[in-house]
Amino acid sequence: MAVTFLYRLMRLGLTHDSGNEIFGPPVAELLKHMGSIAKDEGGFRFVVHEGDIYINGGRVKQDVTNFHACDYVARRIADKGLGGFVANKPCGDEDLKRFVIALSRFDPNKGDDGDAAAAFEKALDTAGVDGFTPLGPHERAADDQTVDIERLKDLRERSVFLYERTLSFIREALSDQAHQTVDIRQAKRLVHQLVDLSAQDAEHFSLSGLSAIKNYDEYTYNHSVNVCVLAITFGQKLGMPRNRLAELGLGALFHDLGKLSIPKHILNKPAALSDDEWEMMRRHPLFALKLLFNLHDFSEAGVKKVLVALEHHMNFDLSGYPRLVLEKKMHLYSRIVAIVDSFDAMTTKRAYQKAMRPDEALKKMLTFSGKRYDPVLLKAFVMSVGLYPAGTLALLNNGEIGVVLKPNTHAELLERPWVRVVANISGGDVQERVLNLGEDQHRMLWIVKSLDPEDYNVNIPHYLLYT
Repeated sequence: MAVTFLYRLMRLGLTHDSGNEIFGPPVAELLKHMGSIAKDEGGFRFVVHEGDIYINGGRVKQDVTNFHACDYVARRIADKGLGGFVANKPCGDEDLKRFVIALSRFDPNKGDDGDAAAAFEKALDTAGVDGFTPLGPHERAADDQTVDIERLKDLRERSVFLYERTLSFIREALSDQAHQTVDIRQAKRLVHQLVDLSAQDAEHFSLSGLSAIKNYDEYTYNHSVNVCVLAITFGQKLGMPRNRLAELGLGALFHDLGKLSIPKHILNKPAALSDDEWEMMRRHPLFALKLLFNLHDFSEAGVKKVLVALEHHMNFDLSGYPRLVLEKKMHLYSRIVAIVDSFDAMTTKRAYQKAMRPDEALKKMLTFSGKRYDPVLLKAFVMSVGLYPAGTLALLNNGEIGVVLKPNTHAELLERPWVRVVANISGGDVQERVLNLGEDQHRMLWIVKSLDPEDYNVNIPHYLLYT
């Protein structure tokens, strides 16, 4: 039935404007069917391949009642150089209507270097549609992992699964061989899924806790994904709408793309950089300009990715690097990424740097408020992650040691997060349990100070993500 109503809407989209009431009934019916499928199967992926239609990998059976509709939809989508689409989220009447009208009227002859899916995605951006991702004619895997992730019921499982997929993607995207052909649509699908997860809540888990995953040997890739996750969760706390969160997340994911142009012996040097090497490193935001523009994405969202890559090492007072001849206020996305980029970098162990404890990193960053960082955003960041961010190892006043799982949302509880008790300072046995220090029943417990996990042999990601 979904194909039948899509067929009706595509025919209407050719001849009627979006304000026409004739769209009402078929839009409502298609929404109902898409919603039902997405609820039962965890997503909605519509694929056309060799004249057949597949929804979430299952072939749509054709008979006398729907043959004409299936044939029309399959031919029209294939003729436009497309392979189908993915609905990234539950959408409303207007979003679905604008999507179908854009699909009906899309001219494949205006493709971007023959890439119809990229051109159609720009058409969707222009139409203000952010809930759908077009597929190219070869993106048709029946066992699509976009659906698989939604079938995982636990938010923590889904988050870890998606983190690993995003890490694999950025590892390939930032390789020397692949960076000229980065799959922007795949990046957008991953970021959209992270945005959707950021809006969900679990009692003992926060999406920002994923940034506790630190890989010494893969710092550049790991850091890119962590900055993306932190930017999205921070933007969500700021109340940014979904389409803006997706733009922010995409810019954050590619913020260090310019490091591809830095020689490996400089990028991975275990000692302090020389003046010449440091000058080369400071140019990586400029190198990012060329690499990002080569991705052929000149939409408004594409320009914002370039701004984030260019400005993330500029300071709020416009010092830092690169120094621009025409000084201007940094873009909001750049100011957000500058904060989360510093936080993740400071809390990560590297060859030349011992990892700072999360609460120490916040304290140090606050000393640069108004100079390096936007003071309003920095204060909001502290409010969003708490004085003891997720991943902090904390000593309680009763001698127990706990891993901070997530902050409490109320301002007066910034010092009283959710904690998983994992050890005792004396080395004795302890009852492992989760405590919400913001609850009245635990008012006699509080955090005395943070501890270094290496000193107590505590695997922070294990307790945050797998227990």
